[in-house]
Amino acid sequence: MSLLAYALVDPSEFSLPASVTSGEKELMINAATLAIEKYTGRAFVTRTVTNEEQGVGPNGYKYGFKTLTLNWLPITAVASVIDDASITVPANDYAIWKYRGLEHVGHWPAPLGQYGDNGKYKVTYSAGEYANTAAVPADVKQAAIGYVKLLAAGAAGASGAVQSKTVGNLSITYATAADAGAGGLFPAGIRSILDGYRIYRT
Repeated sequence: MSLLAYALVDPSEFSLPASVTSGEKELMINAATLAIEKYTGRAFVTRTVTNEEQGVGPNGYKYGFKTLTLNWLPITAVASVIDDASITVPANDYAIWKYRGLEHVGHWPAPLGQYGDNGKYKVTYSAGEYANTAAVPADVKQAAIGYVKLLAAGAAGASGAVQSKTVGNLSITYATAADAGAGGLFPAGIRSILDGYRIYRT
């Protein structure tokens, strides 16, 4: 797996121990990017994605709803909204809510399936706060680099008693390699940065 096109940092922006290969470094950057975006609910670097909204139709629980919520925010442009029967919803039928989804001028019609049954919408759109990795704010890069270095420390076998580490301006404490790994919680120093970027959905 290569470096994500929407990675929060470039490998050239920081160094890791010589024992970490370039491929491992890219994987750790990818892991940090995905973890940070999941935590904040925000796409930082712009990308084009397709979001499927399922469970709606003539007998679906969302029939007649007003807003079509999307996974990646903020939304910057919508290329198309198409159901399984290849029926396109006209662009002038809805407005973009940047930090939520698409609001229909009336109510979203039930999407049809390929055989006239209940279907789903496929929304192809662009989402992201910044044009490229270079434009990502310095504090977000700092958080991503700090987390990558924790991953690298875990991979190197950090374990045992509670340890305190300083990564740049961040003071980080964790008890085992698992706490520092991709499945662990963000340390307070990193979380305090990311909390300012969280999108709270209503």
